[in-house]
Amino acid sequence: MPSELQKFDQKILLDVVKNYYSYLYIPVETSPSEILRIENREMQELMNKDILDEIDQILNQKKFSEGRRNISVIDYINSSLNKYIDSINEIIGSIDDKYAFKVEGTFKKNLTSVDVRKKILEAYFSIRTLKKERKEIHELSSGEQRIALIDIATAFLLESKGHRKNIVLAIDEPENSLHISRAFSQFERLQKLSDNNQILVTTHWYGSLPITDSGDLHHLETVDEKNIKIQSYKLNNYFEKRGKLPDDVMIKSYFELSSSVLSSMRADAANWIICEGSDDKKYLEYYLKDVENLKIFTVGGCGNVVKLYKYMYVPFSEKEENRAINGKVLCLIDTDDTMNIIDIPSETKSKKLKIARMQINTKDEVELVGLTNGGQHKPTEMEDCLEPKKFYQALEETINTHGTMEQRDAIGVFSFNDEVDVSVVKGEVSILKPNSIEALEQKKHIYSFVDDYRNKYLLADNYISTPYEDGMAPPDLFKVISDFFGKSDE
Repeated sequence: MPSELQKFDQKILLDVVKNYYSYLYIPVETSPSEILRIENREMQELMNKDILDEIDQILNQKKFSEGRRNISVIDYINSSLNKYIDSINEIIGSIDDKYAFKVEGTFKKNLTSVDVRKKILEAYFSIRTLKKERKEIHELSSGEQRIALIDIATAFLLESKGHRKNIVLAIDEPENSLHISRAFSQFERLQKLSDNNQILVTTHWYGSLPITDSGDLHHLETVDEKNIKIQSYKLNNYFEKRGKLPDDVMIKSYFELSSSVLSSMRADAANWIICEGSDDKKYLEYYLKDVENLKIFTVGGCGNVVKLYKYMYVPFSEKEENRAINGKVLCLIDTDDTMNIIDIPSETKSKKLKIARMQINTKDEVELVGLTNGGQHKPTEMEDCLEPKKFYQALEETINTHGTMEQRDAIGVFSFNDEVDVSVVKGEVSILKPNSIEALEQKKHIYSFVDDYRNKYLLADNYISTPYEDGMAPPDLFKVISDFFGKSDE
C-alpha cells in the first residue's frame, strides 16, 4: 500500500461515505406492512429532507431565555433534564453516594435535534397508517403488500424535492408472493427508479433480464462445496454484445418473460410491442401514446425478438389459450441486409400475435411485412421511417453537439432535401441535399455517426424534443402500428 494511503485516516473516509449515502435494505422475510409504517427508519430515510430540516430548525431556533443568553428548544430541554437528573442523583446519593445515573465512556451526554425529531415523527405518524381502498396494508395479501412497497418507495424517491443523502435501495426478491402477471410491472417500476437512484436487487425471476437495459447482471453458480463462480455482464444489449450467457439464463429468461406477457394479457388486457433497441422504444412511446394499455420493451436485437415470438406462438395458436388472451402483441424488427425468414406463420389466425419487419416500398411508403420469402427487400430501420424534416433537424443538432470535428464539418455542407417522403439518411435519395459535388465525399462521416448505437439514443432524444412545424405529419409507420392494435378479428 502506498505510504500516502497508510497515513490516511480511513475512518474519516468512512464517515464521509456514510454522510453521503443512505443504505436501505429490505429483506424478503420482512413484512412490507411493517416497513411501510412511516415512523420507521426505512420510511424516514425516504422522506423529503424539507420536513426533516424544518423540524430541526424549530428545535434549534433560539427562542428561550436563560440568564443573558437565548437558547434553543433542544438546549432548553437538555438543561431542564440535566437539572432533573442532578436532583435525582442528589436524592439517591443521600442514601449511598455510590449510586448515580451517569453517562459512561464516549456516549453523548445530551439529546440532539435528530434524537427528538425521530421521536416526534414516531409519535405523530404512528397513529396515521397507510391504507389502500380503506384497507390497512397488513390486511392485503403478501403480493399486494410487495407491490405497495415499491409503489410507496417510487412515490417518495421520484416526487421528493431532495434528500439528505443519496439513497441506495436494496430489495430482496421483489417478485416474491407476486402472481407472474404482476412481475413485469414490478421490475419495470424498479427500472425507472434506477434512472436517478442506485437499486440493488436479488431475484429468482429470470424474466426480469430483458426488461432491464442498464446496470450489471451477476450470475452465481456453485462449483463445489467451497467455491462459487461469479460471472458479470453489462445489461445494455448483453444478449448480443457481452458474450454468451449461461444456458440456464438464456432459457429461463425468455420462457419466464413470455409467460409474464401472456399472464398480463389475461389479467389486464395489455397490448405489447417487442422491439430491438432502446432508441426504437423512444420513438414508439412518443407516437403511440393513444394505444390503450401499451407496454413496450426491448430485447437487444432482431434474433431475440424472433426467439420471443416463437416462444409465444404456440399458446397464441391454441383455441382455449387464445380465448383467454386479451390485447395484442407486435414483434417489430428492422429489415436487415440479410433476409430474416421464419419457419412458422408471421401472424396467428386470431391476429393477436404478429411479427413484422419495417419496410419502405418502391413508392416510399412504409409497410409492416411478414418474415417470409419474396416481397420488397430494402434495408430499413426505424430512423428511416420518421418525419423527414424533423429528423434532419434532430440529426443536425445531435451531430453539432456530440459529433467529431469531421462529422460537424460534414453536416455543414448539406441542407435538407424537401423532395423526400421518408427520413432515409443513406443512399442516393436521402434527406441530405449536397450543396456541392465535393459534399458527397463527406457522407461517410455522417454515416459513421448514425451507425453508432450511442448516437442513435441521443438522436432519438433530440427528435422527440424537436417541435413539429406546419406541414409536418405523423409518420405512416406509427399509423400502421396503431391500426394493428385498434382492430381485432374475433
